[in-house]
Amino acid sequence: MPTNKPDLLYTSTSTRINDRWFIKDNQLHEIVDNFSADTKFRNFDDNYTHNKMDNALYQQCFLQVVTETVFNYPMSCFSEKTAKPLLNKRPFVMVGPPGSLANLKSIGFKTFSDFWSEDYDTIADPELRIMAIVDIIEWVCAQSVTDLQSLCVRMKDVLNYNFTYYVNEFEISQLIKLEQACIENLKPRYD
Repeated sequence: MPTNKPDLLYTSTSTRINDRWFIKDNQLHEIVDNFSADTKFRNFDDNYTHNKMDNALYQQCFLQVVTETVFNYPMSCFSEKTAKPLLNKRPFVMVGPPGSLANLKSIGFKTFSDFWSEDYDTIADPELRIMAIVDIIEWVCAQSVTDLQSLCVRMKDVLNYNFTYYVNEFEISQLIKLEQACIENLKPRYD
């Protein structure tokens, strides 16, 4: 099929990731070939605050793939991207630097190691780390809706804990830390 699209969608020679996402379906080829970079998408209202957040989109999916700000970096950081599944009571995998889940646990949150392997968080090689994350996503996608509903019920304690901890403790403690940092930064100016 002649096309001006990059070979990575049609061959499996670029990286191991492409081997996993090789497009074999002719209808998918047609969609990719006819997709315009100018296509406009309706964006959903996202206010970044749990009390105003429209969570209807989150209620339609099982797993949140959190693509944090950095991936191949020596240290992790958290943003609103990580807060969203916590506040919407959804399981997640983190596409971030190694140690991201460990850092999240160290500040009081729970993750999903009882339900799938989170060994990806310890993998330093970025290609191997992303492949381990893809394995989890593929496993989730292979489950039936009934199985995912059952899994979500079994995760209820972790999901509720993360939400409650975020709203009742973490958010407040972060505001207090920010307030203290602001006071410390202003002291030299007024001493």
